[in-house]
Amino acid sequence: MSTQDRYNVGGLCACVIDTNTKEGQGRLQRLLKHLDLSKIDQVNLMRVSQGVRIPKLFADGWTERGIRQNVLESLKQFAKADDPSGKQWKADLQELGRLLGD
Repeated sequence: MSTQDRYNVGGLCACVIDTNTKEGQGRLQRLLKHLDLSKIDQVNLMRVSQGVRIPKLFADGWTERGIRQNVLESLKQFAKADDPSGKQWKADLQELGRLLGD
């Protein structure tokens, strides 16, 4: 994935993950680190998670179905590694799938 693609994934997740809890903030921070984003991008996306959330800005970058499916599969793999039971990520992954049209 390109740097822009990784940023868009992070932005999409920043719009979806409920960061009103410490657990949600931690999940987003771990994901942003996993995406290997710069510190500046990580800080900016954490700010996005606390403000006006417009996931369409980040999701519209992937017009090809195969790319959307690859992004979603990559997120599923990360979620499974982050939380093997999958409970913490289930609702977020469903919403991300909906936003990506899968």
